[in-house]
Amino acid sequence: MPISQRIAYSPQEAKEALGLKDIKTIYSLIQRGELTARKVGRVYRISASSLDNFMNPDSGVK
Repeated sequence: MPISQRIAYSPQEAKEALGLKDIKTIYSLIQRGELTARKVGRVYRISASSLDNFMNPDSGVK
């Protein structure tokens, strides 16, 4: 895996990647289990694979 490849994103970065206007939507997706996230300290980190699967549901990658 190249060093430059991201493994996790902040909710703000995920919001921007998905083209959303409201960060609350990201937290709703996390709560519903549509995005996989882990809490690191006081902040969430969304896995890159979860974000990719959400953006490309037909890719078949789990």
